[in-house]
Amino acid sequence: MKVIFAILFAVLVTVSVGTAFVRHHGDPDRPVLYWVTDNNPDRVEQVQRFQHWLSDHRYPPFELRIDNNGADPTKEVIQGVSGVGGDILDLTGSQLPFYNDVGLLDDVTDTASKMSFDPSHTFPAAASQIQINGRQYLFPCNVWGGLYIVNKDAFRRWNIVPPKGGWTLQNFEDLGKQFTRAANPPGKAQKIFFANGITIEVLRRSAGLSMYNETLSRCILNDARNVRLLRLIHDWMYRDHLFPTSAESASVSTVGGFLNSEPALFSQGTFGMLDGGLHMLIELRKFQPPVDYGVVPLPNAGFPNMLVGTRAAGIYAGSKHKELAAYFLAFLASPEYSLDIVEDADALPPDPRFCETDQFLKPPLFPGEWELRQGFAQSVKTIGIPYVNSPFILETVASRIDQDAQEAFMAGLCSAEEAAQRTEDQINSEIQQTLRDRPELRDQYEKSCQIQVRIDELRRSGKSVPLQWIANPFYRRYYLANHWSQGDDQ
Repeated sequence: MKVIFAILFAVLVTVSVGTAFVRHHGDPDRPVLYWVTDNNPDRVEQVQRFQHWLSDHRYPPFELRIDNNGADPTKEVIQGVSGVGGDILDLTGSQLPFYNDVGLLDDVTDTASKMSFDPSHTFPAAASQIQINGRQYLFPCNVWGGLYIVNKDAFRRWNIVPPKGGWTLQNFEDLGKQFTRAANPPGKAQKIFFANGITIEVLRRSAGLSMYNETLSRCILNDARNVRLLRLIHDWMYRDHLFPTSAESASVSTVGGFLNSEPALFSQGTFGMLDGGLHMLIELRKFQPPVDYGVVPLPNAGFPNMLVGTRAAGIYAGSKHKELAAYFLAFLASPEYSLDIVEDADALPPDPRFCETDQFLKPPLFPGEWELRQGFAQSVKTIGIPYVNSPFILETVASRIDQDAQEAFMAGLCSAEEAAQRTEDQINSEIQQTLRDRPELRDQYEKSCQIQVRIDELRRSGKSVPLQWIANPFYRRYYLANHWSQGDDQ
C-alpha cells in the first residue's frame, strides 16, 4: 500500500511540475498569475471585473487566470509543498491552520493594513478565520452561514403554514410530522421530506455544547447532550422520516450542477426546507417557475445560533508575484467585488456594509428572494458564530472522526453512548499524537490546560470567568449570553 501511495504521490508531483512549466512560460512583459479556486461559473466574471478594476485604478497590469484543476485541497497542498502552487489559493477558514503549518501561505498582515484589506473590512465572525495569533493570511472571497431555506410554495401545496422560526426541537418535530403526513400518501414509498437534513453542530451549540472545551485543548463530546441529540436525529430520520436516509438519498434522481441535486429537489418540492447557505441561489435561480422563499434558523434547545464560515483567498508563499497577488486581495475588499457577490448571490459579500443595501436586501429582479436575503443578513449579525478549530488537531481529521461515529450510530453499528465516547477518545488521541509529532506546540497546550483548570474552578464556584481566557469562539459568545463572563480582564 505504501508503494502505491508513493507512486501516486510521484505522479501528482510530476503533473504539478508540468503544469507549473506551462504556467510560467507566458508573456514576460505581462505577468500571468493563477487563482486556484472552485468551478463556480461566476469566477470567470469575477476575473473580468478584477481586470477592469486594475485598469480603472491604474494599478500594475497583469493577467489573472483561473486554475480549477488544482482546487482539490490534496492537489493544492502537493503542488504547494513541491514549489509549484498557484499564486492565489482559495481555502476555507477552517483549513487555514493546516495550510499555515505546512508553510503554504504568505503573512499579509502589514500589506493588508497598507492596502485596506485588514480584518476590519469584513464581518467579525469571519475576521477570526483569516488570522492566526494576530497575524493575517487570508481575506474572504465570501462569507456564508447555514439556515433553513423554506420552500413556502411546498408548504402551501399541502395547506400548511410555512415555518417562521423561533422554534424548539419539539415544535420542529411536530411540524415535520404534519408536513410529511400531508405530502406522502399512506401505504406508498415516501418521496417528500420535511428537510434534506440537519447540522448537528448547531443543535449541540443550542444545548450549550461544543466539540472542544473553552481552551480548545480537549474534545468534550462524550456528553449526555450529544447522546440525546444523536438519538433525536436518528428518530427524526428513521422513526418520523423527516429527512431521507442514506439509502433514500441515493435512490432519489440526481441533477448535475455547480452544487449537487439538492437545490433541484428542493425547488420541485421534494424537500420542504434546505439546510444550506445563501449561495444555493446560484443553482436555485435556474429552475422555473421561481420559488417563493422563506428562511428560518435551525431549531434550538435554548440557544439560537448559526454556523458562519468563509471561503477566503491567500497568497502562496512560493509565488514569484506576491506584490501583484496582493492587489487581488485588495480587490476582494473593494466595493466593486462586494457588489459582484451581491448580484450573483454567491453567499454574503466580504464587506458587511453591502448587506444593508437595497441591492442586497431587495434585488428588483428577484422579489421572491427578499425575505431570504434579509433573514441571512440579520442572522449573521445576531446569531452567527464561527466554526471552531483546535490548534492541536487538523480540522479535517476531527470532522472525519465525528462524522464516522455519527454514521456508525445511524447504521446501527454502535449505540449513541458508544458513538459519543468514540468521538471524544479518538479526537483526544489525535491531539496527543499531534503533540508528539510537533513538540513545539506542547508549551501552548500545557498553558491551555492550566487555564482550563482555572476556568473549571471558577465555574464550579459560580464565579465569572475572564473572557480573555476563553479561546473557543462559541463559548465566548455563550458565556457572555449567560452572564458567566463580563468580558473584563479579571
